[in-house]
Amino acid sequence: MGKADVSLKGYLSNKERFADLFNGYLFEGVQIISPHELVEINNESNVILPDKMGKKREVTRFGDIRMKWQNEVEFAILTTEFQDMVHYAMPVKSMILDSLCYIDQIRNIWRNIDSMEEKRKLGIGEIFSRFRKEDKLCPVIPMVFYYGDNWDGCLSLHDMFYENVIIPKETYKTILSKYVPNYTINLFNPSKISDYSIFKTDLQIIFGMLQYREDKNALRKYIFDNEEFFSNMEYDAALATGTMLRSNTWFDKALQKYSNDKEACDMCKAIDDMMMDSRMEGKIEGMILAYHELGISPETISSKMNLSIEDVEKILSTVTNI
Repeated sequence: MGKADVSLKGYLSNKERFADLFNGYLFEGVQIISPHELVEINNESNVILPDKMGKKREVTRFGDIRMKWQNEVEFAILTTEFQDMVHYAMPVKSMILDSLCYIDQIRNIWRNIDSMEEKRKLGIGEIFSRFRKEDKLCPVIPMVFYYGDNWDGCLSLHDMFYENVIIPKETYKTILSKYVPNYTINLFNPSKISDYSIFKTDLQIIFGMLQYREDKNALRKYIFDNEEFFSNMEYDAALATGTMLRSNTWFDKALQKYSNDKEACDMCKAIDDMMMDSRMEGKIEGMILAYHELGISPETISSKMNLSIEDVEKILSTVTNI
């Protein structure tokens, strides 16, 4: 797992956020999954395969977050795999991770059979399968959490196949759909959401922020519009936000400079101080205009910059049409 993924795992491993993420994605914000119904489970899976010399070797794969959703019964296993760039073989990668998750369940069911005496009562097929006839699995609901730009990769296994030029296209599609099981990934891109109100935790504000990551001024205005949140931002949320903003250098610098013992970050103060740096460089007009473009009132600008309201309005009148 890369350093960027670690910050997202730390942030979304919080059960309130994880439940909120899947309630938003699966149920359009209806609160079906409760945080207390989630149990974090091991994200490491392995399988033993023969190598080219015929020797057995163990292959280990790590997912990012796995949580079991259960109440009186086990409903499903929810998984999240982070991607910051397009993975053009993602359907196959995701299919392998899901398969390993099912293998883990089969192994655990077999291990939990209490005694050898009970195993001796099983049929040959059950012993061969290491899975009893009445045993059942939990469905795995995987999410590919993509925080890059536009995804232009395949969304299903069938999309990855060559088009057959020997037989008619429709006949080929019919053969695929009938005889070749498909696998489709559940792609989630937080910057492409149309309605952020489906999220009930701080995911709503942070995901909403991502739509402005290519527009520095709009991003700063968004922070000021949500000043109460960004003035006392939890450190893990700030780290994850910096990761999802990707190459936003000023946010990263602010995060490093204005974290308070890794407990909280004041991003609004960070912007104020960057504005003050502009003033010290003799850019008072530019600073006033920048505040104005963020929607800050002349009265607030006057207070922030320790200038008279008359001076602020005079400068604004020369550089704007107000």
